[in-house]
Amino acid sequence: MTVCPNCGREVMGYLNFCPNCGHPLRSLDRAYPYRSTSKVRDPRITFLIGMIPGLIGIYGLGHFYIGKTIRGLVLFLMGVLVFNRIFLGLLLYLLVAGWGGESDLYGYLPWLILGALVGIAQAFDSFFLSRKYNAIVTKGGMTPW
Repeated sequence: MTVCPNCGREVMGYLNFCPNCGHPLRSLDRAYPYRSTSKVRDPRITFLIGMIPGLIGIYGLGHFYIGKTIRGLVLFLMGVLVFNRIFLGLLLYLLVAGWGGESDLYGYLPWLILGALVGIAQAFDSFFLSRKYNAIVTKGGMTPW
């Protein structure tokens, strides 16, 4: 048993922090010997990395940037398998059939809007995850995921 230098309460010797007041009982270098030297990620850059390609159906790049690889891969595959086919279909239709008026676009317009909304949503998701990542790295030095 040791005594907390802050509140004077007896605590178990293996604890790194006092359960009563939260005061560190050891130096942080001994408490966390495997500290990471991870850098913080700028949320604005994360947002741009997600937004610019996300508007044309390439999703998940912002998630890859902050280390959320599984979520980034799922979003990327969703964009490649679903929404990029819509963009490609519209492009091929316009190239082969030509622009025949506004009625040609009406079938694609809801899908284009949905694809853009998904791109915007995943960019904001990567932005907020980047802020969470930075808070955890700044506070504890370890990457959260």
